[in-house]
Amino acid sequence: MWYFLNAISNILSIGKIKFLLIALGFIFVSVLEAFGIGLIGPFIYFVSDPSAIQRQPYLNRIYQQLNLSSPNDFLLWLGIGIIVFFAFKSMMNWRVQSFIYKFSFTQEAKLAKKLMRLYLKAPYTYHLSKDSSYIINTILSDVKALSLGVFVPSLTILANISVITSLSLLLLISDPLVTAVAILFILPIFLVLNTFRSRIRSWGSEISNSNRNSAKIIYESLGGIKEVKAIGCEQYFNDQLSAQCNRYVKASSDNFSFKILPRMVLEAAFVALLVGITLLVLFVRGDASSMIATLGTFALVAVRLIPASSNLASSLINVRSKGYVVDKLYADLQELERAAHSNRETTTEKDPRTFGLSFTESIQLSHISYSYPGSYQEALSDISIQIKKGQSVAFIGKSGAGKTTLVDVLLGILTPSSGDILIDGVSIYNNLADWRQLIGYMPQSVHLIDDSLVKNIALGVSDKAIDYEKIHHCIRSAQLEDVVKNLPEGIYAELGERGVRLSGGQRQRVGIARALYHGSDILIMDEATSALDSETEALITESIKSLSRERTVIVIAHRMSTIQHCDQVFLLNNGQLTQTGSYEEVVASRGL
Repeated sequence: MWYFLNAISNILSIGKIKFLLIALGFIFVSVLEAFGIGLIGPFIYFVSDPSAIQRQPYLNRIYQQLNLSSPNDFLLWLGIGIIVFFAFKSMMNWRVQSFIYKFSFTQEAKLAKKLMRLYLKAPYTYHLSKDSSYIINTILSDVKALSLGVFVPSLTILANISVITSLSLLLLISDPLVTAVAILFILPIFLVLNTFRSRIRSWGSEISNSNRNSAKIIYESLGGIKEVKAIGCEQYFNDQLSAQCNRYVKASSDNFSFKILPRMVLEAAFVALLVGITLLVLFVRGDASSMIATLGTFALVAVRLIPASSNLASSLINVRSKGYVVDKLYADLQELERAAHSNRETTTEKDPRTFGLSFTESIQLSHISYSYPGSYQEALSDISIQIKKGQSVAFIGKSGAGKTTLVDVLLGILTPSSGDILIDGVSIYNNLADWRQLIGYMPQSVHLIDDSLVKNIALGVSDKAIDYEKIHHCIRSAQLEDVVKNLPEGIYAELGERGVRLSGGQRQRVGIARALYHGSDILIMDEATSALDSETEALITESIKSLSRERTVIVIAHRMSTIQHCDQVFLLNNGQLTQTGSYEEVVASRGL
C-alpha cells in the first residue's frame, strides 16, 4: 500500500503535507463515527432503565443542573443532541468525501495534461517507437484507471482503516473479550482474500491489454476503411476484435465476480458473529439483559463495520487489479523525462543572438551525420551544403538514400549525431522555436483535421489569432480559389475526417496554403506530389514554381519533372552526398 501511495505521489507530484491533511480528515470523521455510535448503546440502556441516569454521577450532575422535571425529559434532550451530532457527522463526512473526489479528478486532469505536454515535447525518435493507440490509451484510459482504480480506492482504504480502527477501539472499551473474538473471526477472511493478489493483478493487466489492442484494431480498420472494403478483409478485423473482446469478457467477469465476494462473505460473517455472541451470552449467563447496551453497540458497530470492511476489501482488490497502471505510468513518465533531458531542443541554452531569428543570407549544413536509435548504420553521413536565400533546391535519390531523414533534421525534429545547421552563421539549435517560425512544411500526406478549411490552414492557431487577410493570400498562392468557390460555406466549410471531402490534389494544395501560412521564408516540400496524377502534379508544380520566386524552397522528389525549375540539385546515395549541380548537370546528364 505504501509503495502505491509513494508511486502515486511521484506520478501526480502530490506533496506529503496534502496526504497528511487528507489522513487527518479521515481520522477526524472516523472519531466522530465511533463517538456517535458509542452514544447509541448508553442511550438504549437509559431508555430501558431511565432511573440509571441518576445512578451515574456525571449524568446526574448534568440532570440536576438542567433542572428537568423527569428522566424522560433528559432522554428527550439527549436524543435531540444525538440526532444533531449525527447530522453534523454526516455533513462532515460528505464534505470530506466530496473533497476527495474533487481532489482525485483534479489530479486526473493534471496528469492527463502533463502526459499530453510531455508526449508533444518528446523527441520525434520517441514517437517512432510508440504507436498512437498506445499513447491515446495511456492518456484516456490508464490515467482514469489510476484515478478511479488506484488513487480513489487507496484513499478509501485509508478512510475505512480509520473507521474500522475507531470502531474496534470502541468495541474494545465496551467489551474486550467480544472484540478479541470478533477480530479472530474476521481476520482469517482477509488473509484468505490476500492470497489472490497476484491473480487479481493479472486480471487487471489482461483488461488493459485487451482494451488497448481493441482500440488499435478499431483505429487501423476504420482508418483505412476504403482499402478494407476494397480488399474485402472486414472479417479479419472482426475476428481480431472478437478475440480481444473475449479476453476482456473473461478477465472482467472474473475480476468483478471476485470483487463482490468480500461483501457477501463479510455480511454473513458479521451476522453469524453477532448471533453467536448473543447465544453464547444467553447460554453461559442465562440472561442477556445485562448485555443489552453492549450488544446494541456491537450491532450498530457491525452495521457500520460491514460496509467499511467490504469497501476495504473491494478497494484492495481495485488497487491490486489496477496496480500495473502505477508501474506503467511511472515508467512512461521516467522515459519521457529522460527523453526530454536528452533532447537538444530543451537542454541547449539559447544564444542571445538568436532571439528574433531572421534569414537574410544562407542556410548552411555543416558535417551533418545521423543514426537512428538502435542502428549502427548512419542514415546521413557528413553532409555539408549551403542554400542561399531565395534559392530553390532539390534533394533526389533512391528510396532509403536519406532524403526524408535530412528533411527531418532540417525541421529540427531529429537532432544530428554530429554537425550543425547554421542560419546566417548562427546555430538553429540555440533557438529551434524561432527557426520553426521561418519554416513552412508540406509532407507527402497532408494531415487534415475534422474541421473547417480555415482551421486546417491555420492549424494550431486560436480562432481569435487567425489572420484572415493572410489566409486569403495563402489560398491565392496555393491556387485554392476555385476550390473555395465550390465549397458551400467557403473557407468555413467542414472538410471531414482526414479531409475526405477533398480530392488528393486539393488536400495537397491545402497543405501548401498551410505551409505558407506558418512559414514566411522557407518552404520544405517532402515528396508532396509523389502520390498524385500527372495533371494534378502539374498544378502543384506550377504552384511551387510561383512560390520559388518569393521564398527559399527545398524540395524532396522522386519525379524529376517536379524539380526542373530548381536552381540546384543534390543527389543522395546511402546517406551520402554524391553529386551537386544544376538540373542539367545532375539529372539530365545521368538520364534520371
